[in-house]
Parts: sequence; structure tokens; C-alpha cells
Amino acid sequence: MSKEKTIEETYEMFYDHRATQDAKMWKYPDAFHDVHENMRMELTKMLAGSTKGKRILDLGSSECGLLEYLQDFKEYIGIDISKIRLNKAIKKWKHISNIKLLHLNVEDSTIRKLGTFDIIFCLELLEHVLDPMKLLENIKCLSHKKTRIVISVPDGNYIKPEGSVGHLRTFSPGVLIQILYHCGFVPVKFKTFLGDREYLTTLVKIGKIERGSKRLRLIGDMLAHIFMVVKLK
Repeated sequence: MSKEKTIEETYEMFYDHRATQDAKMWKYPDAFHDVHENMRMELTKMLAGSTKGKRILDLGSSECGLLEYLQDFKEYIGIDISKIRLNKAIKKWKHISNIKLLHLNVEDSTIRKLGTFDIIFCLELLEHVLDPMKLLENIKCLSHKKTRIVISVPDGNYIKPEGSVGHLRTFSPGVLIQILYHCGFVPVKFKTFLGDREYLTTLVKIGKIERGSKRLRLIGDMLAHIFMVVKLK
């Protein structure tokens, strides 16, 4: 009789499966996906400020695409629950010596042993975790008074959880600010990001992306986001 899997084990299996499915879906990258990702990462880079000499933590780092936009940092630590994504990242970034990639659950309090960081990224993560409060409490313990914490989530005013694979909840800007304040953070900067909807509409019109397709829905889900920089109270 097989041992019943814990919620955490099932959660990890789901994201490994999703990594496999995403790899099939994005096997042939298109112009829209590249443009959108570049816009989103450039905004993230701007909000983070200078990374020179900084100790950086990337929570839910996936394949560590953020590394393409960071320069002259002291140390980068990426954490993800998917072994598949981490193994891809290890192969891609093996030439960089001052990075460390860890297979951990971001909600696990053991990550607090990593010490404090100058910049913490929590991008497209809060909507996926089982307990956002646990994650935010961990972030609080990993921060010092000058830590810049960059958070992004899909905008709940545009996106519904039932339309997005793996999204357990949505956040409107007001709700997100209330939760962050309750957890001991104060906003420093706030931005909304709607992506290039006009370009996406053009791709549908010329037949590059099929109207009503799963791929179109996934791309649409990536468009509307809330970006916020917060610090400890």
C-alpha cells in the first residue's frame, strides 16, 4: 500500500508537472511573449534599484530569468519548489559563481536561516502559495531596515483565479496593501502593469495566436499585474 502524500508533496508534484507542461507550451517562443517578459523584467529592475554589491533573494525563482537583468550583485540566492525548474536553472547559470539555487518551500520557516538580504523579490508568488501569511512572515524575518522588497501579483481587478492554473487567490491593489500593512510592511512605490494589449490583439487578428485558445488565455493572464516595493515598518 503506497504512502499517502502530504499536501506539500502534492504541491511540489503539481509544480513539477506544470514546469513540464509550460516547457511544451513555450517550446517555440513568440514575439509577444518575449516583449512582455522583457517589459515586466525591466519594470522589476527599475523598482529594485541598484543591485551593485547587494545580497539578493529571489523567492519562487523558477529558472532564474531575473538574473539576466541583475548586475554586479554580491550574492544571489534563488528558491523554488520545482526540481525541474531548478535543474534547468543550474545548467543555464552554472558559469556564475556567486549564485546559490535551493530546492525549498518558501513557506517553510527554515529559510530564515539564510540571514537577511538587501533586496528580496517575490514575483508572481503570493497567488500560488498555500498560506501567504507564512510567506510574508518569512520575508519579514529575512529583511533588515533597509531591505527593498519587490512584490508583484496578477491584478484581481482583471484576473480571476479559476481562469489561471495554479492561482489559489487574487489580490486587488487595496487588499494587497492592507495585507502587507497587517504583516508589518509599508509601501514605498506602487505600479500597475497592463502589458501590451494592443500587440496581443494584433497577433490574434493576423492568426499568430488562435482566438479562444488556452495559450491566448495564459498570455492574457500575464498582462495585468500589480507591482509594489515595500519595506519594514
